Amino acid sequence: MKILAGLAVCTGAAWAFSDTASFYSSRELDTSHHVVPGKDLSLELGQIAPSFCADGDKLHIYRVSNLARVAPAQVGGTFIKNVHYKGVDDIESVVDSFFAAGASEPVIYDIEDGQRHLIEEFLTSNSCVIVQGKPTFSKIETEKREEVEEHEGNEDQPEAVDAPEAVGAPEEGDAPKSSKKKSNLFKEYQFFTPGVWSALIVSLFLVFVSSTAIGWITSIQTSYHAFEKQIDYEKKTE
Repeated sequence: MKILAGLAVCTGAAWAFSDTASFYSSRELDTSHHVVPGKDLSLELGQIAPSFCADGDKLHIYRVSNLARVAPAQVGGTFIKNVHYKGVDDIESVVDSFFAAGASEPVIYDIEDGQRHLIEEFLTSNSCVIVQGKPTFSKIETEKREEVEEHEGNEDQPEAVDAPEAVGAPEEGDAPKSSKKKSNLFKEYQFFTPGVWSALIVSLFLVFVSSTAIGWITSIQTSYHAFEKQIDYEKKTE
């Protein structure tokens, strides 16, 4: 049990330092602690950002993924062996502090070649420099990797369930294609085909004949009544 407890403590310490990295500033800072939170460092840099560099000098920020925790020899400024970052946002906050303070835009270099670098490598030509080490974030990366794998595993199940529906998708897609075609209403439903025209003409002709026949019948009845009156008149004369 004691061995396991010791391993747990060592592992926790290793994970804690995996979230830290060294830091160098050509400008002297008030921070002198062994471990400095990244947000506190950003706040202090934001306060001195407008006067960080001399007139005419350009600030150069080197963000190195594998920076040695070794102070530069015989060089002024401030070296911090361990700056603790809770996440990537804390790393970006160092650069953001200069933009928020309205200082001149710095020149940023991201170095991620997998090689081990010393701070002296970036102090050759620039007098206004910040060398910021990037932590490995092994604990955070492990958690993110587990979340991604779990998310991918959850996505595989709906895809397997939806597979039969995807097979029948082309059949269902035929209906929208046919509905999108701009067809002529008269051609599709054939309202005025030659047969319909013929039926209309015949119907109108029959109506005309019927009305004419009714008119004839009415006139015949009238003439018949007149004839009956003449017969009665002739009977009276006799």
